Amino acid sequence: MHNIGINLGIITARGESKRLKNKNIYPCAGMPLIYWTAKSALLSKLDIVMLSTDNEKIAKTGQQLGLEVPFLRPKELAKDDTKTLPVIKNALDYYLKKQIKINSITLLQPTSPLRKENHIDDSLNLFNQNKDCTVVSVSKLPSKFYSNKLYRIDSNGEAKNFEDNNSQQIVVRNGPAILINSTKTILSGKLYSNKIFTYEMAFWESIDIDTIEDLLTAEALMKHYGYNKR
Repeated sequence: MHNIGINLGIITARGESKRLKNKNIYPCAGMPLIYWTAKSALLSKLDIVMLSTDNEKIAKTGQQLGLEVPFLRPKELAKDDTKTLPVIKNALDYYLKKQIKINSITLLQPTSPLRKENHIDDSLNLFNQNKDCTVVSVSKLPSKFYSNKLYRIDSNGEAKNFEDNNSQQIVVRNGPAILINSTKTILSGKLYSNKIFTYEMAFWESIDIDTIEDLLTAEALMKHYGYNKR
């Protein structure tokens, strides 16, 4: 892909976390949480894997894992209400100023430790087959979450049948564990292009670490599926 540009990976990991303190470097299956995303990214077809963080400790951990950390993210891009798009653009601008041609930009959240390199590579293949699109990872909702089994709670606390009686399979964005865009889409001020393709991951692979309960669940799954042997 070098003749049309590099495949850039961006791992976003800010320092503050509300529910699980120091979440991005919190121990998970014997390693800092960010390790699992870094390992998968570095084993994938991504040409450069860059860490965007405002935190020196996370930056140091990322460098030790082999990630590029060319700068610390500005504090104004590391607030609770900071949107994803300006964070990606901040990282993208660094490489564009170095006149590096970029084919794809892959956003990876460090809180998805069960995502593997084959998921990233398959998503990149899907992106390259379609061009000028967005690829986002999704997972199928278990049937217990189908809309025909849901209730809506009114202001009096009474349960009402959900208006949509649809029993079709539903997919949902899983974090996203993977989000791939072109430079054109990001520079146009959009996080999603007009063409969106989904890459399906198993529901259990899509766990997003936000609480200690999420972490314990992830560790149990990682032990069961032999992630520590990778």
